Amino acid sequence: MEILTREQRNGKNRTHFGEAPYFGLVTVRTSDDQIEHREILANPHLQVEKAKGIHVGEWLMGLKADVVLLREDIQGKGPAYLFADAGVETRPTRAKNLTEAMVEQKVGMSPA
Repeated sequence: MEILTREQRNGKNRTHFGEAPYFGLVTVRTSDDQIEHREILANPHLQVEKAKGIHVGEWLMGLKADVVLLREDIQGKGPAYLFADAGVETRPTRAKNLTEAMVEQKVGMSPA
């Protein structure tokens, strides 16, 4: 499962992890690297005043994320500690949208 923060459905990423209105969720079958499911989810913690990143991190872990793609460096911040403790891998990305991120990560590129 890979998740990428999204500013809006048309694909522009927001810089601050906890303030992203949308997250792209991709479930990938590990046996052949094929995409099983892809969806955009609204950030349910967008209106929280404090610790948005922590709330979002906990939410993503509840979705059983294995890998989180980030444009923002969260090292030394609460979400980074949450992900590290849970064994969730974080990877930097320069992708501007979910499709670019999937190409960058070579998700779903293996022949079926």
